[in-house]
Amino acid sequence: MAGKFSEVKRSVLSALRESRVFHEPRAVGKNQLASGELTLAHAIDLVERTRGQQAECGRHHLDESIEVWILRPERAGTRWYIKCYQAEPGVWFISFHPTEGSTR
Repeated sequence: MAGKFSEVKRSVLSALRESRVFHEPRAVGKNQLASGELTLAHAIDLVERTRGQQAECGRHHLDESIEVWILRPERAGTRWYIKCYQAEPGVWFISFHPTEGSTR
């Protein structure tokens, strides 16, 4: 996912549309896509809504060579927290949930 956010967004959307989606184990509620509380269609909608100023890049806490993206889109008054990275064969999600204190 290295590069500009527009490239990252395109890559994440492609993986979601092709169901090349994987999840790191997390506490209950931290990844609603993994738990089935969130559909792929809803996840696609949220990523599509994300603008460049709502995204930032960092490094994975366990492996500094992995570029991790944090997306913070808003939908219907609810801000979301999405944390993911690309590793073959798709995109790995660490978190996918409404931000704490959101109006959801």
